Amino acid sequence: MKNNEVELLNGYNAMFRGAYESGASFFVTATKSFNKYPLPEYEELKVVSLTDERNALSYAFGLALSGKRVVCFLTSIPFDLVTEYSYTGINGSLILVYLEDNDHLEYDSRPFFKACGYPIFEPADPSELKRFVKISFNFSEKYDVPVVIRTSRRLFDSLCDVPLAERKVIVDKPYKKDSSKYVLLPSTIKLCAEDIVQRNVRMTVDSEGFPINQVFDGKINIGVIASGEVARSVREAMPDYNLLCLGMSNPLPINKIKEFAQKMDKLYIIEEHPFLENILRNRGIKCVGEDLFPRNGRRTVKEIAAWIMGKASEKTEKKYGLRTPDFCNECPLVPIVFSLKKKNLPIFTDNGCGVLSGCFMSANEVGIKYSLASAIAFSHYNECISFLTVDEFISQITSIIELDISNITIVVAVSGENYKSYCSLLNAQYEEATLEEFLKIEKLKKIIYFVKVDKVCKYEM
Repeated sequence: MKNNEVELLNGYNAMFRGAYESGASFFVTATKSFNKYPLPEYEELKVVSLTDERNALSYAFGLALSGKRVVCFLTSIPFDLVTEYSYTGINGSLILVYLEDNDHLEYDSRPFFKACGYPIFEPADPSELKRFVKISFNFSEKYDVPVVIRTSRRLFDSLCDVPLAERKVIVDKPYKKDSSKYVLLPSTIKLCAEDIVQRNVRMTVDSEGFPINQVFDGKINIGVIASGEVARSVREAMPDYNLLCLGMSNPLPINKIKEFAQKMDKLYIIEEHPFLENILRNRGIKCVGEDLFPRNGRRTVKEIAAWIMGKASEKTEKKYGLRTPDFCNECPLVPIVFSLKKKNLPIFTDNGCGVLSGCFMSANEVGIKYSLASAIAFSHYNECISFLTVDEFISQITSIIELDISNITIVVAVSGENYKSYCSLLNAQYEEATLEEFLKIEKLKKIIYFVKVDKVCKYEM
């Protein structure tokens, strides 16, 4: 392969390509994360899928500790593990690719990762995503810390020309036993905390020279600071404005930002949450941010241009209706979902497809992660239904064992026979039924129904 070869890739495939070219050995994820896209085939890059994010991150940490280069894809944050790995470090190198908008909520993970002392990279397009994956491995090894790359579904689905390169041959870093580093005790935690402080100082000093933080000169003496996908929209909306595009939102190159701000007659901070703005204001840098750009989800090119020009965009004033159904074609869960909705009872579910499609979208629906325990608690005072796929059920089975489920109907969509090994653990009545048999049931009992379908989609929108 020639190093100047270019291929049209979406963000998803660019991420894998970056891991492959960097010499990564493993790509670890939760089972439900990647059924929308086919997995790229790289013989040297092994993909490992586990039941949930906690297990996936724990497994990835073990690989990194052994000296491997590892990518771990997360759609939710196991807060306790992320905090702990900040203290211990990771020996090899570990990249956390975090899908920021998986829950479609107004949420910003940057304050948490910053509090943990994690470097945060924010790519603007697939080409940058691939490049940032490669840079992040070196960064992780240099500072002995996991590196976070914030992504979104929009970034994964977007396309651009991505330059390709040969795969690097990386020698695993040997593991050295060090109880003062990897065993967090009251006597060692202080030393680890001191290491974090020193590491943050080093990264902050070094960030001033990072080339991924770029300045784009414009014709008008007004400056804009933005990061990631928002920065790309700013360049399209306001090509005549000066732009400081931050490829990294932690640590921030404060001196570079101050130098940029001093040259401008006015400085705007455009982001979806006032993370950068709060930091710069605390540093005494005058800027306009959330007052002009309210929190209302993803920034579009038209909205950014309209706000800067001092006019309200018509698009932002309209209220959006419910999303159209997002079930896959011939999804076997569809008949179960619609039959449950007809029961006119509160339905607790982890199934994102059902929530987004509007099948549960009513006062009778509660769509949250790890909903089973919430449903059981609710059932003590109100009749309700819990609907789960088999993976979600298995990951939350401790709730079944330890809590009283005599007042709730639990419906589990299963394929195959793996659920049967867990039936002996259940201190509750359960029935097995085909899809056709289940749909004929008029009144549900307060038991566990295992509804057999041809397959269960593990991908959640």
